[in-house]
Amino acid sequence: MPTAARLVGAVFYAILGYMLAESYRLLLPPGTSIGMVSQGSAAIGLLCGWFIAGGLAGRGYARSPGMGIRTALTIVFWALLLFSTYQMIINSTRGRYDGSPMEAITGALALFMENGALMLSQQFAILLLGGGALGGVLTEIAKRNLR
Repeated sequence: MPTAARLVGAVFYAILGYMLAESYRLLLPPGTSIGMVSQGSAAIGLLCGWFIAGGLAGRGYARSPGMGIRTALTIVFWALLLFSTYQMIINSTRGRYDGSPMEAITGALALFMENGALMLSQQFAILLLGGGALGGVLTEIAKRNLR
């Protein structure tokens, strides 16, 4: 059921997903092309904001920052998983694996870990935690005040 909290959560976390992807882009070596990661992360943020943040809103202001951080971490998890799997498929079609499906799966997990390790910067963490907490509070405000 559409609610103001779901709408606010979807819009805010779509913007946060885009900002997180752009922050990640700055952590990569110059000249690295990452394609549509920013737009894909915004779409993931939209879905997570609608279903997670919007669904958990209404449990109180004290819990809202934690709910927001949970939503932001979920965005990062799904973005890492989907884009690592996509890169694994690209690598597989280019013949970079020896033909074993397990090698391709291991390659996807290695990409997941490598990309996740790049995100362990102070700038990314501040944006993730601060933006997530702010989004949780804004979603809670929308739940309580916009009916």
